[in-house]
Formats: sequence, structure tokens, C-alpha cells
Amino acid sequence: GCPRCGAETETLLHALKDCPTSRAVLSIGGWSRNFISKNYDRCIDWLEELMRVFDKRAMADLMTILWNCWNNRNNYIFRGKEEEAKQIWERAMEKKWKKPPKNSIKVNFDATVGENRCGYGTVIKDEEGFVLGGGGGYKEGRLSVEEAECMAFEESIKVACSLNIKDHVLFEIDHVGLVNKFNNLAHDVTTIGARIKKSWLGAGLLMKFMCWNYRGLGNPAKLRELKQLLVANNPDLIFPSETKMSANEFQSVQNKCKWQNGLTVNSEGRSGGLAMMWRDGMNVSIQKYFKYHIDSMVKLENNKTIRVTGFYGHTNPNHRSSSWDILRRVGELVREEWVVGGDFNAILNDAEKEGGRRGVRAQMNEFKD
Repeated sequence: GCPRCGAETETLLHALKDCPTSRAVLSIGGWSRNFISKNYDRCIDWLEELMRVFDKRAMADLMTILWNCWNNRNNYIFRGKEEEAKQIWERAMEKKWKKPPKNSIKVNFDATVGENRCGYGTVIKDEEGFVLGGGGGYKEGRLSVEEAECMAFEESIKVACSLNIKDHVLFEIDHVGLVNKFNNLAHDVTTIGARIKKSWLGAGLLMKFMCWNYRGLGNPAKLRELKQLLVANNPDLIFPSETKMSANEFQSVQNKCKWQNGLTVNSEGRSGGLAMMWRDGMNVSIQKYFKYHIDSMVKLENNKTIRVTGFYGHTNPNHRSSSWDILRRVGELVREEWVVGGDFNAILNDAEKEGGRRGVRAQMNEFKD
């Protein structure tokens, strides 16, 4: 039954419309008595009738009000506190839903914590505020607010994946601690941080590809620098260029870094040399390689496949066009998302150059093309 008013059953329709507190909030807002008093079998029937009458702006305001009514209901269940209808209304009027950028999807998730129980929920909307899906649930036991919010995030990832939503996704949350963890994932070693990373990777929303021109990996200082970068950034895939090492020599680097998976392209004497390494658990298939590139297909944990190409541009400007031809040929084969990284030995404009002579316009235009 309803824990607030004692009604025999508490459906979603009852919690948002028929429970006295929710009805009082809607009345303060001036919503038509017909829509408040009329009986409906399901909550969706009520909302669909409202959508036929009111415009998008009015419906957006209503959804904000209902969200606050639901939060008030959760506060009563988990904390034993319920606000006055006027307070709920005023808070709803202070909050305005902001549209995400064009062609983006916004995912909101939240959690509430009680003494021995927590609840969590998520809602997914398109750029116009249309609800694409949602979910939620409860968990018995004592959790911190941060743990509960993390659980809500994990739920939102599951719902997004079930709807095949993986691109142009914005996650919105009001918990500062969790926001900080999102912003510092590379350095976060906590259990919550590990759970966030696992969810990102499992959804195919995160793959860290690191590229660096080492200009020789033969001395101990460069090797220490590489090991420090691997620890600090925790990449999934790394593309070192200009290693100036043979495949046999580079194998010792892999052994010392404990990154055994990879492919090496021999240097030519003491110049050039490429490698691509990936961490255990990554599903990487090398497609083609040459002294200027290594092309691969990466299958993520959600079975999504992306193309990843490590590239090293020719150092001689007179021969650089042949480098671009390699990329063009690879590009003709691409049918999936494509990531290209490395040292192109070229710039798009003079703003990318620090010191020295200005770039040659024809070479910059060729790189752009």
C-alpha cells in the first residue's frame, strides 16, 4: 500500500497524481481539475492525454514537477521526511531542464539512501526532452551516498545499452564526489573508480589509446618514462613511434613493462621503428602494417568493433604525400568507426606550431585533404 496516505495499493499513477501530497502540488500549479480528478487505468494513459492537450514547454514543466513529487515520495520512504506541497512546487519551478546539444542523448541518474535500504533510478531523453527509456530499483543494506550514486550510474549504462545508445551521450549527475571521479578516472584507484571504468568499458563507451614519439627507447630514462606513463594513464592500446629498435630489442621493453601483447615494425638502422601494444583482455586484430603505420581492428566488450590506426608521417616534406596515400588507402576500407593517432609530422595551421619558420601552405592544405 501507499506508505504516505494508507491507500490499499501504490501504483506509479497513485504516487504521482492521486496521493494527496502530489495532488496538492498539481493543484498549486494550476493544472486543470479535469486532469487531476479524472480516473485512469495506467500512468501512461494519463500522460498521453496530457500530451495531446499541452505543448512541449508545458509538458516539460509537468515532468519536472512529477520528478520532484517522486523525489519527495522517496525521501519519505527512506528518511521519514516529507515536504509541504508548496515547497515541492517552488523547487520544481527553480529547476529547468536544459536541452543537450543537437543529436545528443541526455542520461539523468540519481539515488536516495535510507538507513538500511537505497533506491536508484535513471531516465534517458533525446534533445527535445522525449523520454526514450528509464529504469530503477532498490537494494537492501547500508550504502554510502557515493556507492548508491555509482549503482545508479551502472543502471543507467545498462538501460542505455539495452536501447543501443552508445554515441553522443551526456550523463548528468548532481553528486560532486562522483563527478570528480569521472574527471580523474586515469588516476583514481578506488573501488568506485574501478566500477566506473568497468561500466564505461563494458558499454564500449571508453577505450584509451595512447600515442607518443619516443625518439629512441634504448636508454633507461626513456624506459622509465614509458613505464610511468603506463601507470599514470592506464591505456588499453599504445602506439610508440620512432622506437629506433628492432623487434627483438623492443621485446625486452615489452617484458620490462609487462605488456606482452603487440606487434613491432623494425627500425631502419637507428631511425624509424613502430609498435602497437595492448593490455591483457583486449581483442585486437592487426590488419596491415608498414614502416609508417600499423592498422588494427579492436572488438570492445559490448561486441562493437572500431578501427584503430597508428600512424607516423614521413619526416621529409617532399615524401610526405606518400604517407597521406597510405591513410587514404586504409580509409577506403573503413566501414566502422575509425581512430587515427600518432605523429603526423605535419600541422593543420600555424597556430599548432611553436617557434621556427611558418608552415608551408601547400603542405598544410595537403594534410587537411
